[in-house]
Amino acid sequence: MLDLTSTEGKYIATDRTEKTVDFTKKSVTDSAEGWSWNHETKTLTLSGARIVVEGTDNVQKNCYGIFVPGDSVTIVLEEGTESFVQAGNAVGEDIGGTIFSSNGIGNQYAYDGQLTICGSGRLIVKGGQVNNSNQLKKGQRTSAGIFFFAPKGIVIKENAVVEAYGGESRSSFGGAYSGGIISQMVKITDDAKITARGGAVCGFANRHSYGMRVSTDLVIDGNTIVKSYGGTVTKQGNSATEYGRSAGIHTPKISLSADACVYAFGGESRNQAEYSAGIYLDGTVSNLSANLSGNAFLHAEGRISDYNNFGIAASPKSGRTSTLTVSENAYLEAAAKESLENEYCKCIGIRFMNIHINGGTVIASAETKAQQDTII
Repeated sequence: MLDLTSTEGKYIATDRTEKTVDFTKKSVTDSAEGWSWNHETKTLTLSGARIVVEGTDNVQKNCYGIFVPGDSVTIVLEEGTESFVQAGNAVGEDIGGTIFSSNGIGNQYAYDGQLTICGSGRLIVKGGQVNNSNQLKKGQRTSAGIFFFAPKGIVIKENAVVEAYGGESRSSFGGAYSGGIISQMVKITDDAKITARGGAVCGFANRHSYGMRVSTDLVIDGNTIVKSYGGTVTKQGNSATEYGRSAGIHTPKISLSADACVYAFGGESRNQAEYSAGIYLDGTVSNLSANLSGNAFLHAEGRISDYNNFGIAASPKSGRTSTLTVSENAYLEAAAKESLENEYCKCIGIRFMNIHINGGTVIASAETKAQQDTII
């Protein structure tokens, strides 16, 4: 693990010797591992790094490939290079204690600051497999590609190419979660290209797999291309509680503008499922909203579910409103597909309390023999 908060961090220098450094006070410019660190500006430059963690090296009971400080940090992807980060697996009886999550890059206890990813290189980042099925009741299980939970969240910009994958997550007694990108706020802009994918999830209690899970606001603009996929979600055991959810994007608010291009796909949600959705709006706020403007393009598609299947939808919980606004030259395709054929199954292309179409194009479809509506 590359722990940038460590006072005794180790790395291999260009002279092939192992060195120990206090990352909080010293910069590193002689790494032979494809990265450099400026502690004053808190900038990590990746230039062909390959960081693969085996086992469960952890910070505060969470595994990481790269653990970043909780304040503002910048990751620069050097042009023409590809870097790979893989967090360790926490499975079986070899966990060695409670491990709550395995994350490729991040700091899930960051309560301030911002993680910025920029440059013109490529980054592939993966969370590890997490499984407590053979353990005593220790910890919830989350796997994420990028997990940075400060209020200012994550900004991905310039020409950065980022692929973020959550790993498989299993829990025999509690919740299980997987996400490509997890944060309070995410902004993707300029010419960035993002792929975010949640892994397969099997849990006893609350369980979900989201390509992107954003708690407050997701903003996508510029000439960006975003592809986001939820993974397959099933239950653990015949007495499992709660319901499973899979969505390409889960957020209370989403805004697409300029020439942004977004593809969002829910995964299979089976065995006591709540929904599969391309985009599902939910959260603690009272006003849920999706806004498309400019030349933005959105394709949102739900997949197999044994209950609800949505292209794009907002939670119908009482005490809140939900609004979809499409304007200017924006283009929206919302498709609900392949719901199972039973009396409880609903297949809906678009579900919002309020829909305002002030320009652009909206296409909604529900492709199933179950109860279906293109727009409600």
